[in-house]
Amino acid sequence: MGTSDSSVNTETINEARVAVRLVNSDGDVIWTTTQESKGAKYQGSSADVADKCVKQLLRDVEKIEKGTTPNALTQPRNQ
Repeated sequence: MGTSDSSVNTETINEARVAVRLVNSDGDVIWTTTQESKGAKYQGSSADVADKCVKQLLRDVEKIEKGTTPNALTQPRNQ
């Protein structure tokens, strides 16, 4: 009986990058972010980067509601 050695090389990529744009019905970009993750302690990089996007959106919405930052959402559109 012959013996055969085989080797499987696997590479795990623990990085994720995402760019998100929110666009209104007129096609105007009203919010954008780009986030990056090298992986997190208790979740994978894709879940981590998605969490970062949501947190950034919530921070930006809070700033708009407080009126602390000028933003396309708070400015009247020229028609």
